[in-house]
Amino acid sequence: MRVGDFIHDHRWIEGPKFLYEPEEDWSANMVETAIAADDIEVKKEAMVNVINVEGSPDATGRLMAYFKQ
Repeated sequence: MRVGDFIHDHRWIEGPKFLYEPEEDWSANMVETAIAADDIEVKKEAMVNVINVEGSPDATGRLMAYFKQ
């Protein structure tokens, strides 16, 4: 989010509007206050990369082997 957008976005500065109402007027179903699906801070996808190298010692093993000599 750009700084200018952040400053002008009252949701981040003031919080949700329902907090300014008396607690007895708060909705029992808080789904309406959930983050919108199109919110720019919600990640749409995740990528995971895994590399498995057999026979290669881990970092600690390499250090131990190096200083063992």
